[in-house]
Amino acid sequence: MPRPARPSPAFSPARLLTGLALIAAALLVGLLTRTSALTAADQTLSTAAIDARTSALTGIAQLFTPLASPLGSVALAAVAVIALVAATRRWWSGLLVIASTSGAGVLTDWLKEVSGRERPPETLRLVHETSPAFPSGHSTGAASLVTAIVLVLVLCGAVRTRRARAALIAAAAAWVVTTALIRIYLGVHWPSDTVGGVLVGAGAAIALSSW
Repeated sequence: MPRPARPSPAFSPARLLTGLALIAAALLVGLLTRTSALTAADQTLSTAAIDARTSALTGIAQLFTPLASPLGSVALAAVAVIALVAATRRWWSGLLVIASTSGAGVLTDWLKEVSGRERPPETLRLVHETSPAFPSGHSTGAASLVTAIVLVLVLCGAVRTRRARAALIAAAAAWVVTTALIRIYLGVHWPSDTVGGVLVGAGAAIALSSW
């Protein structure tokens, strides 16, 4: 006997507003990057990250970078889609991951063109990048992917206890923070670039999950 179809989550105005608020916050950060106060803070934090460089940390950072790159995010998203649909048997779980990563990527590309922010000086960079700095595409991709995965697992009831949810959120946050710190460490982004990327990625996933 075929199993009854499981309903998709109901529309959530709260998640939509939360997601849009995070995206609006990213736009605000983008505007603030033109101020002297945020520029000074970015330079101070970037200098601290660069001063902390060691050969071991640099090797780890360069190995980790491809996983959070746009191509790496696509590969991880594909794996996540297959795994989530197979585990939850809900078509919307895969759709949310695809829509979140794609939507966040499009929004990030647009914001880069609008902001046109310069990256840190080339003499400080350990990897080659040519696109505008704000927001960080790596941070956007990491945040949109893990936020979508967390939302799917919570909304479909796969994670039921508070302890399990806390562990899941902590693991997701660790991935995003690690990605952001590595981009700063490598000298290709200012700290506020990564903050903007995280806000865009998480905001896109949360807003899209409202449907």
